[in-house]
Amino acid sequence: MTSINDLMSIQSQVFFYLIFSNFYFIEKDLHNELLFLNKTILVFNNNVQYKKENPLDFISIYIRIIDIHKNYESSIFYEKINTLRSLDSTLSFKKDVIEERIFFHTSKAELEHFIFNNNIAVAHETMIKIKETILKNKYKIEPYYYIDLYYIFACIHFLNKNLSAALKFVNTIFNEYKLKQKPSVYIKTELMNIIIHFELENYDVTLYNIDGFRKKYLPIFKINAIEKKIINIISKISKNPNSKIKLKEFEKLSTELEASGILTSSVSNCFYINYVKSNAS
Repeated sequence: MTSINDLMSIQSQVFFYLIFSNFYFIEKDLHNELLFLNKTILVFNNNVQYKKENPLDFISIYIRIIDIHKNYESSIFYEKINTLRSLDSTLSFKKDVIEERIFFHTSKAELEHFIFNNNIAVAHETMIKIKETILKNKYKIEPYYYIDLYYIFACIHFLNKNLSAALKFVNTIFNEYKLKQKPSVYIKTELMNIIIHFELENYDVTLYNIDGFRKKYLPIFKINAIEKKIINIISKISKNPNSKIKLKEFEKLSTELEASGILTSSVSNCFYINYVKSNAS
């Protein structure tokens, strides 16, 4: 029997499997998405020369595999991470670019893995090492990679109750980057800025920022249900600060989140859930 591999070029095989993986990505069917991503990677691994000539394509596909596995147990996750990290030693083409992308992508995924598992102490230690590496190297990578990492740095500092350090990275994103460079993360940074000022009891600043957030972003961008509820609670409390009402509102939201069985598939959701629970106890 003739297989698809006999009928198509290598590039066509890659595109064929990616069409299916993209379909399942849209359908939020992670099992089948991963199945076709692995089929795509197998095409690369079975055609070494093609893989050497198209390393950035391989990396981009493998990044998605790692993103799916970052919420798996650590042994499986690190098996995927180490596979990608070992790639740069086998390639000479665009080596600097490859090293940069692998470093940023795997660092981001590793921190997300720790946050997902609520291992904030290890996330903090790893973050310090990542910061040191960034300072030692003059990376030329696209700005949105930095925005991603700095947002995660802010999350980790906040979860460690170091609000001033968290605010430092929030301001770094605002001062050095623009909305268009990574809209989804930039908007979440705006929301984190609101949360930080609220926790610092800067209520006038908090209300001013909420008003600006609603006018600037809500008519154009969608935010999720947790974000909407957090904004509403913060707005309500900031208008009439009261510790008992604050506790009651966050206890109610925490109960709602537990009852909904909401997925914590993203760093932001993990951060929000952790934040809500910390205010509900």
